[in-house]
Formats: sequence, structure tokens, C-alpha cells
Amino acid sequence: MIIYRYDGSTWHALTGCAIDTTANTITCPTSNFSMFALFGTAIVTSSGTSGGSLNNSSYVNPRIPAIGFKILINKGAAITSNNKVTLTFNAGSDVSRVAISNSLDFSKSSLEIYSDNKLWDLCDQSKDCLMGSKTVYAKFYTQHGRPSEVVSAVIAYEPSFTEPLKSKISPSVKLKVFIKDLQLGDIHDLVKLLQKFLNTNGFALRKAGPGSPGNETNNFGLLTEAALIKFQVSKNISPADGRLRSSTRTTIEKTLLTTKTASQQVSNKLNEIKFNRDLKKDMSGKDVRLLQEMLITANTGAASQALAKNKPSGYFGSLTAAALVEFQKSKNITPANGYFGLKTRTALIQ
Repeated sequence: MIIYRYDGSTWHALTGCAIDTTANTITCPTSNFSMFALFGTAIVTSSGTSGGSLNNSSYVNPRIPAIGFKILINKGAAITSNNKVTLTFNAGSDVSRVAISNSLDFSKSSLEIYSDNKLWDLCDQSKDCLMGSKTVYAKFYTQHGRPSEVVSAVIAYEPSFTEPLKSKISPSVKLKVFIKDLQLGDIHDLVKLLQKFLNTNGFALRKAGPGSPGNETNNFGLLTEAALIKFQVSKNISPADGRLRSSTRTTIEKTLLTTKTASQQVSNKLNEIKFNRDLKKDMSGKDVRLLQEMLITANTGAASQALAKNKPSGYFGSLTAAALVEFQKSKNITPANGYFGLKTRTALIQ
């Protein structure tokens, strides 16, 4: 009788096991946690059949559902500002357990009871989690430990930092969503993110059907290529060849960072919030948030771009002060000291 450990593809025999006949226990040392099984020779009965043997279904992998094994992050969202997300799975009725991981080697993962939904941490509870593209992997198992293929989903993680935390972030940090080049014929989760971006920024692939808004796919086809060419032409990207390469990726990522702070949105808020006071470091409020949004829209240099990456928080911290000094210098306002008074208010609103 031998105890084996299953790593997802192979059974490994455990050694150094101790049998306690009094307690009826077997103890084996192992540095890995996974599914375990006890194997022995089947007892042949007088009728010639073996007792306790596994039937044929024990060796069959999980049945593939009609739409395939699936994993969605926040119902297929392209971007999240929260590292805590909801995973939604699609698997067959013969699946009883699931393994989930933020890495393809399934490190830090263990088998757990299967359910259609699962709360998940994109950062593995790390306090130093970087923004950018995050991938979650899953494998589904039958009650006998037979695994499915690995499935995955991708989402862009763009955290909403508060000003006191921004000192931990280098101004040179850039949002990295598309971590690889893409072109016609590619099948990848990042293609779906690309299609969502194009569909929501005036370059819709089509009005209905696969690839249309809400029906994005992982397939980089002719419609995706054509929409991407239109985007490249609009941004004067050369060559406008419908391939997602470095220059196009950078332009898209910059657009993702500035979309929510467009000048029209700021203009609308001016009608709701007035600057009724001077503003300075360590103050907070809706007027501080409006100031941050207007500084981002003004885009006068590195500090305002860093402010855009970390999003308006409503707290007047060192990064807001730096962006304000940058703006004051661009308008030749003296002193350029990061104090938001009448002279700077007038220049910013005009």
C-alpha cells in the first residue's frame, strides 16, 4: 500500500511514511500540498471480481462544457481599480474541485471545493503589488482528481492610490496593460481587452455579433485589424498596419490613463463645484479633487502625468503640489510655490 501525491499531471509516491496501527494512521512527510490518494492491490472476490476497484470514469478528464471551460474576472471587465475581484467559472457537472493561481505554475494554490463564483486577490495579499496586466489561471478536477486544461483570464489592474501612499510610487512607473505584441491571427485574452478598448473609444469593430460592444472575443481577426488601423491613423502612428506593437501599446495605455479626466468632464464639474477657498498641502475635499482633475487635463509635464496615473484622490499631497508648481511655471505665475490662490485659479479656469 503506497500513498501518492498528485501535482496536476503525475502521481508521485511518498517515501518515509510511518504506520501507526494503534491509531490507524499513516504519516508521510511532504513539502507540497495537493491531492493525495491511497493505492493498493484490489482484493479478488470468489466471483472473480475485484472489490474496491475504480471504474472507468475514474480515469476520464472532466467533460468539456458546450462553451468550454471558462474563467471571467469581474464579469469580463477590462480594468479594475481594486485588487479584490470576483471570479466566475464555467465547468461541467462532473467537476468537484478547482485550483486557482496568479501564476501559470500554480504556486501558492491548493485544491478547493468548486463553486461558480469566487472572491479573489490579484495581488496574493502583497502590499507591494504593481499596477498593470494581471492573469488568473484555473484548472478543474473531477472527484477522482482528473484535471481539465488550464484556462485563464486577464484584467488591467489600475489601483486608486491615496496621496499619502504615492511617495512609494516612482514617477517613472507606467501602466502596462498589453504585455505582448498582437497581430492578425493571434488568439489571446489580451485581444479581448484590445477590442473592448477600441469599442469604447470610437473605433467599434461592428454594431452586432462577435467583436461588437459586449461581445468581444479572444480572436484577432480582420475586424480587429481594421479598427486598430483606424485608431493608429487617428493618432498619427506609423506604420498604421493594424498590428499592436510598442508605439501603439504606449498610446493606448496613455489614453486609458487620461480618458476619465477629459476636459469636458472637468468643464461639467466646474458648474457644480466652485473654488471658494485657497488650497494648499494637506487639505482635502471636492475642490481639491477638481483641482487635481484640472491639473491632469492641463498636462504640463511629468508631475501632472504621474498624478493622472495615480488618479485624483481629493487629498492635497506632495504630488498635487508638484503638479501645481509645474502648472504655475508653465504660466509664468510667481511665486511658483504650489499654493492655489486667486492668480493660479484664474489661470487654470481660463
